Amino acid sequence: NNSGQTQVDHPEDGEIAIWAHPIDLHYACKGLTGWPKMRFQVWHQDVHGRNDICGYGFLHVPSSPGMHSLDCVTWSPEGSWTE
Repeated sequence: NNSGQTQVDHPEDGEIAIWAHPIDLHYACKGLTGWPKMRFQVWHQDVHGRNDICGYGFLHVPSSPGMHSLDCVTWSPEGSWTE
């Protein structure tokens, strides 16, 4: 099942985007193989409303219960859309 949610942030020039969307997860597994991950796509919207992908990232879901503050490192695709 591929489903997801969207959260939008509009940082001012020079500021970082903050993702502050709460997630409530309940899961069970028999081992660490195939441990759940969260996958992120970072998009940019220009002044004309056009969207362009500018980064990808993923995080492993923490294995301990409770509240967590996580940083997601992202990487950007290289090249032009014709490559």
